[in-house]
Amino acid sequence: MLPLNPTSYEDAVKRFNWNIPQRYNIGVDACAKWAEQDPGRPALLHVDQHGKAQYYSFGEMHESSNRLARLFLALGAKPGDRIGILLPQSPETAYAHIAAYKIGCIAIPLFTLFGAEALRYRLGDSGALLVVTNAEGAAKLAQRCLDLADYLVARDQAPAAIERGGRKAHPLELERGAATLK
Repeated sequence: MLPLNPTSYEDAVKRFNWNIPQRYNIGVDACAKWAEQDPGRPALLHVDQHGKAQYYSFGEMHESSNRLARLFLALGAKPGDRIGILLPQSPETAYAHIAAYKIGCIAIPLFTLFGAEALRYRLGDSGALLVVTNAEGAAKLAQRCLDLADYLVARDQAPAAIERGGRKAHPLELERGAATLK
């Protein structure tokens, strides 16, 4: 913690103390503890491309990220595994990040404007086990990345894009309040 009323920069550095807990989980800290205190409290305001605004509560975020975390575990994810997240800014993106963190995985954010080569490099370099994406992302992955990771398809599924290649594809529905394998 920064000291109160430091007399100089040197004094602030000298008295600085950072208390790092023995165990820490950012998924729990950012979502679960708030959901326990006040589940109805707004956690996220999402405005879609049509200007429609929707609030998501900490309780909703907690429940949805828990369901997705359980699916990650069922698909073989374990602490230390990397999970790619190739989604635009959306509630599903937040669910995926929080779910990965809750189970000790490393979230790999993947920019939706990346082409197939850029995705191939990042997925290959990271050794991602799974990629959470949408139809647009699935089409990019189908071009050059099917040999690198199993992947999940969120919301707007693209079965034609995920049937090619020898890898498992897991269509996933991530609508509000739901996360189930199809």
